[in-house]
Amino acid sequence: MNNFTFEENVEWKTIALIAVIFFFFLEFLTNLISHLYASCLLVLELKPAVLMPLLLIIIVPIIPYIIGKFQREKVNIKVIYSILILFILLRIALPLFEDISLKIIIETLGILLILILVPIFLANLRALISPTTCGIGISLGILIGIVLKSFGSSVDISLHGWTQIIGVLLAIVALYSLSGLKVSTSMSRFPKRKNDGWRALGSILGIEGIFLIVYLGIGSPAVIARWIEGNYLLITFLISLSLGMGIIITLYHLLDIGRFHILLVNLLFLLFFGISVAICDNPSLHLLQEISMYIALSLSFILVVDLVLLFKYLSQLNFTVSQASLALILSGFLLVIFILSAIFTITWDYVRPVSAPFRDKYPLILVLIALLGCVPPMLIKVKFRINFSFSKSLKMGLVFLIIIILISSVTGVILTAHHYSKGNERELVVMAYNIQQGFDMEPHWNFEEVLEVIKKIDPDIIGLSESDTCRISSGNEDIVRFLADHLGMYSYFGPKTLSGTYGIALLSKYPILNAKTYYMPSRREQTCIIEAQIKIKGEIYNVYVTHFGEGDYDRARQANFTKELVDHKERAIVMGDFNTEPSDFYYEYLTEYLKDAWYTVHPNGTDENGYPGYTCTWKNPSSKIDMILHSPDLKPTACWVPLWAHAADHLPICATFEI
Repeated sequence: MNNFTFEENVEWKTIALIAVIFFFFLEFLTNLISHLYASCLLVLELKPAVLMPLLLIIIVPIIPYIIGKFQREKVNIKVIYSILILFILLRIALPLFEDISLKIIIETLGILLILILVPIFLANLRALISPTTCGIGISLGILIGIVLKSFGSSVDISLHGWTQIIGVLLAIVALYSLSGLKVSTSMSRFPKRKNDGWRALGSILGIEGIFLIVYLGIGSPAVIARWIEGNYLLITFLISLSLGMGIIITLYHLLDIGRFHILLVNLLFLLFFGISVAICDNPSLHLLQEISMYIALSLSFILVVDLVLLFKYLSQLNFTVSQASLALILSGFLLVIFILSAIFTITWDYVRPVSAPFRDKYPLILVLIALLGCVPPMLIKVKFRINFSFSKSLKMGLVFLIIIILISSVTGVILTAHHYSKGNERELVVMAYNIQQGFDMEPHWNFEEVLEVIKKIDPDIIGLSESDTCRISSGNEDIVRFLADHLGMYSYFGPKTLSGTYGIALLSKYPILNAKTYYMPSRREQTCIIEAQIKIKGEIYNVYVTHFGEGDYDRARQANFTKELVDHKERAIVMGDFNTEPSDFYYEYLTEYLKDAWYTVHPNGTDENGYPGYTCTWKNPSSKIDMILHSPDLKPTACWVPLWAHAADHLPICATFEI
């Protein structure tokens, strides 16, 4: 006998609709910010045109404000359907376009459509969706993203390759689930009382804070792993388990939730999260940082509970669509401010003077966002017992779904993890490559082409420059993990992404030993150098990867720092983007002891084809700033620049050494 009722079917549809819509919205925002950043990447400045989508995010809630001000009719469910259908169709179309300008337009439109709906939705929460259903749906949307990224080595597989079909299937689920969205006849008009507007504002800001916590970190386990140099599998497991537990706690009311419990768990989450991000630059406290973050992630179930409580509180308030719209305008403004602030921590030297104060401030920004998300639930006065009418079979179905999601997220990480290849042990092929954060010169997302370039050269050791992905500026995707997983190589990411440095990374077919990151002196861009040992045929090779900054003063100090760090070590290889020409005086600092592999193999400065070793840029090569240096005891037998490698703005430089 089928006991699955019509009401349960409607509730399932509503949960599915919210989950998919939220997941798509998060995709749109993540990709929009990444594409806006990429469009400024090559010119190293904030283009006025880039600000337009961000400005629209702030001002578009004026549309529902006007509707709420002058329209007192019933909620028009057909209009809501139409907007959601258009949003879903935009998501289906998004991967079909290659041009970044078109992608930005589609992503902006998708975000604006949802922002038009949100004030109407919040002001009529009781008429449309129960708070519990809303919180559970959003939490499932976060978990969908985690699963899809786990199978793509941090890359959302629903946006690339043949697995784009997953995005289409989710869109079909959302379209089918639209019929679950109904308007209650007892709450079908816009509320007219306006005395709860300020309370609504506080709750909406709390929801935004939770959203930002998810967007900047919790929703992307690879990002957290790079914050703390932690175990990616464990972090994925903890986040998935904790969010799943949050849903179960909400469903079954496992805690007799009271204000004390809400205060305690939120304070503990804030404490351990704050400790972890605050001590990011202190190597001696690394273990404390890692443990603190693991505890915070284990407590992240409170974000689900907070979300449901905030929605429930909103459903008990009386405020108009216009008031909700004003709150969303402020929320949009804060969203843009937080996004720009996070990006300015890594580009602060290029958007002066407005970005100058943001150096080393990313941990502070994260703490402020965590406070924004966790403080409002601690302040609201609401009847904490959550009443809902979910049936036993629906609850069991959701629990089963959570278990499937948990298993899938862990399985995805395991299946895509390194299966290490071996070096040939006859010769050592070394490659230095500035990959421009995974974008080509158009700029297009280009992880796959970077991978193909490396596969074709088949190096044993790779030094990557500008590999500082795993931030919102790069779509929260980790190109180092992506390459290491697909190449079967050991990897060391280099500087934690909580710092504002150029990204540098080391990949190797041989195990990487004693890897460290040193921050170099600078007045402009923060720069650093990796030091590691690699054992080949019983011999220890000292390998260094770096990326120097801009300005003669900084580069001279960084060249001197590198010279002192290498300090006549044997079997030393130093590579990267030095932003230094052989004619620069600080090039002499580097080559007092070290030798330039290009000139060792080509003493006259050009190869057999007359090419002088330029690596920047491939469209107009005119600078020899990417180099492979070596100690005098190493003998390079070849050094070349593959002129066909157009996956980034720079060309890679490669060298072969006898071993």
